[in-house]
Amino acid sequence: MNAARSDGGSVSAVLLLAALALLGGAVPERVRAAPERMTLADAVASGLDRNSGARIARLESDAARNAVGETRATYLPQVSVATFAGYSNRFDEKLQAIDRNGVEREYGLATISADEGWFNVYVDQLLFDLSQVRLIEREQLAAEAAQLAERHEREEAAYEITRSYAELVRLERLAEVADRTTADAEWLHNQARVLSQAGRALSLEREQVALYLDEARLEARTTRDRVLAGRAALSEAIGRDEADGEGPDVVPESLPRLTPDHLEEPPAAAIEDAPDLKVLALRRRMEEASVASARALRFPKVRLRGGYSHYGIKRFDNFPDETFVGVAMDVPVFDGLRSQNAVQGAHRSVEIAGLRYRTALAQRRRELKELTARLAEQSERSVLAERWAETAQERQRLADLRLRADRGSVGDALAARQDAARRMREAVGSRFDTVDVWAVLHARTGSLTRAVVGERVAAAAD
Repeated sequence: MNAARSDGGSVSAVLLLAALALLGGAVPERVRAAPERMTLADAVASGLDRNSGARIARLESDAARNAVGETRATYLPQVSVATFAGYSNRFDEKLQAIDRNGVEREYGLATISADEGWFNVYVDQLLFDLSQVRLIEREQLAAEAAQLAERHEREEAAYEITRSYAELVRLERLAEVADRTTADAEWLHNQARVLSQAGRALSLEREQVALYLDEARLEARTTRDRVLAGRAALSEAIGRDEADGEGPDVVPESLPRLTPDHLEEPPAAAIEDAPDLKVLALRRRMEEASVASARALRFPKVRLRGGYSHYGIKRFDNFPDETFVGVAMDVPVFDGLRSQNAVQGAHRSVEIAGLRYRTALAQRRRELKELTARLAEQSERSVLAERWAETAQERQRLADLRLRADRGSVGDALAARQDAARRMREAVGSRFDTVDVWAVLHARTGSLTRAVVGERVAAAAD
């Protein structure tokens, strides 16, 4: 008896250990797969450091600053070392001559190292080149434009992340609506079956409810698949390399709650502060610097050069080394009308840049006016859609009560459910359409990043 209990206990212990081993392997896996909860501000702040477009813009901005340093380097001393060695079949040829003091001397006739030593050190310093000064000014403006382009790209990245985030929240809300719709359809399907057996419902009504249930289940499965795709899209937008369904979990409350009473029209100054428009304004100033640089081609260039040359092996009575310093001046007399054509072409580029800026500014003003009107309209439609959804749900509840009290029909309950599901989906869509218009409006004024992550975080990122 005791042995039997011992064998049974051993088997139970083995099964218990196996179960614990299975659970021990499964629980940590579920814990690891638990998605991270991330607010909209967290997603944007994280994505700005990882988004490929923002990273490319940052690299281009750094490259523009390097270009400024490269251009400025022309006004710094240039030091170089050169060597010259070789063979000449006339190396032993020499000239014997008497200098003015009557002393006989020998001079080598080989051309090797005639004008440059075996070892040379040169120091060059640009003293005056007005064209180069203007070019440096233009590169500085280009670097400033690159920084603004980086800011514009960050705004685009912030909009992409915001839209992906809001889309995932929308899909999750639609999934909740689909699950609720499926549960309501299953309840009505059971009621229709019972009422049909009792002769209180038509077979056609039961069939319609069955079709409605199949549609609801299909919609629920499809929406869940879309949620996984939306999660992967958000991961991609913030620069994460994750598989479908493994992205961060969103916090719906972190999206801005937009109502008609809390909408503000952006000030006129915010339009001109948009980074892409400021880039166009800088383009015009860059072309004006190009005009000045082209005009400066007519001015002389002055350069100072000094150095030391050592001529190596014995050169008969020639001097073995030399130290020198001098000033070189290049005065343009006629350049084949190069500077004249350069000035005229630069003037045309200035006019083109000005036209582009004015055109873009006028278009942006019209666009923001339309977006402001759309946002006000959409926010009101969102409020109406939510009220319609609440009314439709109440109508469904009353239809169910009448059906239980034998005062209503299955058809009425089905119609109420169809209307409630449609109204709830419209309310969800309208809510996030409002968020999208809000995000576009702020992105066009270059203020979306600050509106989402806050002034201090945005300034630190810039």
